[in-house]
Amino acid sequence: MRRIPQPTPRQAATFSERLQLVLKNGNLTVADLSRFFNRPHPTVNGWVKRGLNPGGGPSDVENAYEMLERLESYMQRSKKLPVPLNMHPSRRIRYIKKLRNHMFNPEY
Repeated sequence: MRRIPQPTPRQAATFSERLQLVLKNGNLTVADLSRFFNRPHPTVNGWVKRGLNPGGGPSDVENAYEMLERLESYMQRSKKLPVPLNMHPSRRIRYIKKLRNHMFNPEY
């Protein structure tokens, strides 16, 4: 079977496309991204499934793009992603929160 090349995060045109690649390549869910971005689930769901862009003030928008950039970079160099298969939901929540804390506070 021939493998169809997937665009890299930098080649993906929209915020939503980049998130969809992160979901797939990181074995993440919308709920995981909601915890990572510290945004309500419906907001992140709109980004992923409806193609909406981050909203709010200019700093909020910039922060969302910066966080996505960091997540994409972290995925390329870390063994913590993709998230292990079949992880219990409560353990998965702790895993994502710890991952986020480590990304933004390496001494954590």
